[in-house]
Amino acid sequence: MRVPRMRWTSSLHARFVHAVERLGGHERATPKSVLERMDVKDLTLGHVKSHLQMYRVVKGAVQSARYDVFLSFRGEDTRASFTSHLSTSLTNDGIVVFKDDTDLPQGNNISLELQRGIENSTISIIIFSKDYAGSRWCLNELSKIMEVHRVQGRVVLPVFYGIDPSEVRNQISSFGEAFQDLIQKSSPTHDQVLRWRTDLREAGGIAGFVVLNSR
Repeated sequence: MRVPRMRWTSSLHARFVHAVERLGGHERATPKSVLERMDVKDLTLGHVKSHLQMYRVVKGAVQSARYDVFLSFRGEDTRASFTSHLSTSLTNDGIVVFKDDTDLPQGNNISLELQRGIENSTISIIIFSKDYAGSRWCLNELSKIMEVHRVQGRVVLPVFYGIDPSEVRNQISSFGEAFQDLIQKSSPTHDQVLRWRTDLREAGGIAGFVVLNSR
């Protein structure tokens, strides 16, 4: 039976942080000990385990980063829905988020500001949606994220919004159709296509979260 999703409010997160600190910090606390100390009705070991995992990633990564999280997403797919809710939730929990709030600009190369945002973020959360690979801008942003991941060891957390991870890894189904449509319309070089495929395969193979959209 599937465990009901827990909504981590600011007060619940504060209680979680207090429990973790009383237990010696995020590196020493265990999900079971945190659950027992929090003593919250309907909160399960699974809820605490996943939240502690995310908390450790945020706290344990590079401390010199200017931002905690960089959000990569296809605006028309998720900006007004999932991405907006996620950004608000992270911000309410005290996590500093870099999110491009403007419409995607004309051209193929991501701006210097976005490149620096990626380089100066501890974690990059990539929200893969059905039309993500239909944007050359998004794919070049992905390539920069994966480059920083390989070279600097920055954390990448994929979210598969309304799609299966295999669709990203193998560029199939509606996700693959958007990718093929982009290739036909924009005529990228052979090397660019190979790089995108490599980045999609690697990012799609990283353990993340599958979210079923409500549409």
